[in-house]
Amino acid sequence: MIPASLGRLAHLRVLSLGENELQGPIPAALGDPTRLRKLYLSNNQLSGPIPAALGRLTGLQDLQLAANQLQGSILATLGNLAALTILWLHGNRLSGPIHDLDGLLIFDILDLSNNQLSGPIPDLSGLRRLEVLDLGSNQLHGPIPAELSHLPNLKILDLAHNKLQGPIPAGLGARANLEALLLNDNQLRGTIPPALGNLAQLEIAHLVGNALTGCVPHGLRRLLTLPEFEAGVPANDFTAGDAGGDGDSADEGATPGLGLPFCLLRDLHLEGVPLDPPFAEVTETYTATVPGDGTEILMTATVHDTGDTVT
Repeated sequence: MIPASLGRLAHLRVLSLGENELQGPIPAALGDPTRLRKLYLSNNQLSGPIPAALGRLTGLQDLQLAANQLQGSILATLGNLAALTILWLHGNRLSGPIHDLDGLLIFDILDLSNNQLSGPIPDLSGLRRLEVLDLGSNQLHGPIPAELSHLPNLKILDLAHNKLQGPIPAGLGARANLEALLLNDNQLRGTIPPALGNLAQLEIAHLVGNALTGCVPHGLRRLLTLPEFEAGVPANDFTAGDAGGDGDSADEGATPGLGLPFCLLRDLHLEGVPLDPPFAEVTETYTATVPGDGTEILMTATVHDTGDTVT
C-alpha cells in the first residue's frame, strides 16, 4: 500500500512509484503536498476511486495513474488542476461520463482509453494545446463532436472501439498536424469526407468496422502503401501509383479493403497486360496476369456516363 504519511512531505515536488506491485487505494492525503508537480503511480495494482483530494493539487502538471484497477468516475474536481498538461488514466475500470475538462486549458496529452466510460464525448475545443486525444476502447456513444476540428495542434486522435454514430466530421481535414486517425470499430455512417485527403502528415488511418459508404478520397490513396493503413486486409495487399494527369492512376488497379472504390479513378494503366475479357462498357470483373511474377489481379471497371472509357 501507499503510506498516507507521504502526504506530510510538504515540500514534495515529484512522487514516482510506478511499475511496482502496490495495492489498495490511493491515499487522499496525497492531495496535501500542494507543491507536488508530478505524480506517477502507473502500472501497479491500485484499486478504488480516484480521490477527490487530488483536485487540491493546483500546481500538478503530470498525473499518471494508468494500468491499475481504479474504479468509479473521472472526478469533475480534476478540472481544478489548471496546470495539468498530461493525464494518463488508461487501462483502468473507470466508468460514467467524461466530465467537462475545459478548465485544463494547457493539456498536451489526454489518455482515457481502455476503460468503461460511457455517454457522449464532451466539447473539448477549449484544450487548444492538446496534441494527443485517446478515448479508444470505451463505451462512448453519440456523434464525433465537430468541435474536435477546432484543436489546432492535434496530432493523434484515437476514438476506436466505441459506439460512436453519425458521420466523420469533414472539419478534421483542416487539422494539418494530424498524424494518426483511429476511428475503427464504431457505428459511423456516411462517406469518408474528401477533405481528409488534405492531411499531408497523416501516416495512420484505421477506418474499418464501420458502415461507411461512397469512395476513398483521392488524397488518402497514398496511405495504402503504408504499414499502418488498416482497411480490412493487410496493407501489403495494396499497390497504388502516383496521380497522373487530371485523374487518379493505380498501376495495378488496387481497391481498398474497405470495400469502397477510389474516388475519381479515371486512368488505369496496365500496358502490356492481357485482359480477359476485353474492357466493355458494362460493369465487369476482369482477371489479368501481370508479366514477371504471375500474380492475378481482380479488377472491376464501371462506366458511369456515356463516352467514359477505361484504358
